Amino acid sequence: MDEQIVIQILGLLETMQTACQELYTSAEQGDAAGFDRLWGDLTLGLRNILEAVETVETSGAKKLRLACQSILDSVRRVKELFRSDCGMCLRKIEFELLPLLQEAYASYYFFQYIADHPEHLPEYQAHEQARLYRNEYIDEALERGSFKYELSIYVLGYNKLDYTKMCVESLLANLPANLNYELILINHGSSDGTKEYFESFHPDKQLDIAVNGGGADAVYRILEGEFVLMISNDVVLTPHAIENMLACIRSDPMIATIAFPPYRKP
Repeated sequence: MDEQIVIQILGLLETMQTACQELYTSAEQGDAAGFDRLWGDLTLGLRNILEAVETVETSGAKKLRLACQSILDSVRRVKELFRSDCGMCLRKIEFELLPLLQEAYASYYFFQYIADHPEHLPEYQAHEQARLYRNEYIDEALERGSFKYELSIYVLGYNKLDYTKMCVESLLANLPANLNYELILINHGSSDGTKEYFESFHPDKQLDIAVNGGGADAVYRILEGEFVLMISNDVVLTPHAIENMLACIRSDPMIATIAFPPYRKP
């Protein structure tokens, strides 16, 4: 892909992150005119990116197409929420739209510049990876020396709603008493009612990815727990599973993997 076009796309994705933050401020202040203007800019920018990568078959372009489709869907839902539920609109901007934009930028950068040039990987890991994949909530928690939650639990669901129901019900039935946790539900491109099922629980955060493969890794940008438990929707939790895992992690820091910044292989 033409180098100049790649630079333009990255610049546009960066500008849209700033516009997204301004969109949050407009929604918070009830500035409908400013919100609509920024919403239009974001929509136009995403459509321009999709047009630019429409026929490009590099790994970066393919992933970016999926990401932009999901981001466009998030932008659409954010506008609907602005008219009906401003509080939820703000949460969707902070915990879905902005993280999806950040993930799209980081992923496109990696696959365009690093994946096919392993000689650049050491410098990337030393100087750029932490910045591109940072979680500001964890950074702030480390600075103040305390975490908002003991455990972040996220459930990843892609269709198979019957399995998903068994998974979530077993999780809720086997949560340790007095556990300080957040629940994040991720609908990863489902078309079988998973989104509506997740919404019925009013989770702490919900990521709705319109297209499977369109940005679920954005969840790593919104976790606020000291520890993280990822559960696929084909898993059923048993009694004491979470207590036992937490006990193991606390017994030896070498047992668990480090999640921040997330380790990415080329």
